[in-house]
Amino acid sequence: MIRRLMPKKYYKVLFYITVIAVFILAITPNGNVDIIPNMDKILHATAFFVLSLELNRASSTITHRLRNMGLLLSFGIFIEFAQSLTPTR
Repeated sequence: MIRRLMPKKYYKVLFYITVIAVFILAITPNGNVDIIPNMDKILHATAFFVLSLELNRASSTITHRLRNMGLLLSFGIFIEFAQSLTPTR
């Protein structure tokens, strides 16, 4: 039996905190991330990897996991839309 590091409810709380942090970081000016080529893409991939890992740990059924993938895709589209409305991005 695989033992969880934290209960599911803590992963859910951690997920919501991460969602807020990712959204704030996505709509604020990015500073000097252009030092490394494609750093923006690396940061997006890392953020969504962490979000999907947290949601996976908070879910127990395949139905919930499939729903979560759709929700993360919708969140990614929402971030792109919000960035298009932000003049500094």
